[in-house]
Amino acid sequence: LMEAADDICYASIDLEDGIEMGFLTYDEVIDILKVVVDFNEIPPLHPHCEGDDLLRLKITIARGKAMNTLIEGIVDTFIEHKDNLLNGNLMDEDLIGACGGRVKEFIDLAKNTAREKIFNNTHKMQLEIGSHATIEILLDSLIKATYAKHTQVRLFSKRSQKILNLMGSHQPKKDWSLEHSYLHVLDFISGMTDKYAINVAKQIAAMKE
Repeated sequence: LMEAADDICYASIDLEDGIEMGFLTYDEVIDILKVVVDFNEIPPLHPHCEGDDLLRLKITIARGKAMNTLIEGIVDTFIEHKDNLLNGNLMDEDLIGACGGRVKEFIDLAKNTAREKIFNNTHKMQLEIGSHATIEILLDSLIKATYAKHTQVRLFSKRSQKILNLMGSHQPKKDWSLEHSYLHVLDFISGMTDKYAINVAKQIAAMKE
């Protein structure tokens, strides 16, 4: 169920992200959504909404309807195959595959489109490489500074303290275990917005040894 839920969310939301990043057109996404959504059933939208705003709103509504249809299909299939699933006998395919029909058609089409036009896009890959570098700086610096503080060795320099100070009130406490401190750092990094992460990484990179 979790795997199916993951497929439903990402297959649907990746399409909208593709539009925002300029990798997919509205027409491409609408054609995919039509596999599970009847656009004639979408009620008239706000009269002052037009152009891209109208298309964006229409796709958002259609995406919600698509997710409802996909969820219903997954639930029905899970109930139908419940005994085999719980006994470990449904091994040849996942729930999406067991659904078949338009549910599987939509998921496959959405995922294949995202793979071909979003994830393999040169600009997208450049952004990912940049994000990997940012995360590497944050992890390397904050974890090392945390270790130095925890073990109270000579490695705990003024730079290490400055790095931890970037966490503000969120920096690890002296009486915490090393494991607890590491988990806290990971939690802090994972909660960052993109802009905040980039800003902190730049501050760390600019610090002198």
